[in-house]
Amino acid sequence: MFKSHATALFAQALDGKRVAVGLKRSEFAKQLDVSTTFLTLIETGRRDPGVKLLRNVVNHYPDLQAEVLTYLRDSSKGGI
Repeated sequence: MFKSHATALFAQALDGKRVAVGLKRSEFAKQLDVSTTFLTLIETGRRDPGVKLLRNVVNHYPDLQAEVLTYLRDSSKGGI
């Protein structure tokens, strides 16, 4: 179960990007400098991403900047 709508949308975008670039979850986690366990929790919507992960996502995948900004906007409004 997703923590919020904002979390669900971000999780789907992140998982979609990982699949699109053809990386295993462990490879993607290493690239984003988080543990595989933490990435799994994010991609399944059981945890909210932290600032470190959001920053690393934008640094590695600038095309996900809109999703990160949407997550930040929506999560600050209580997850709409």
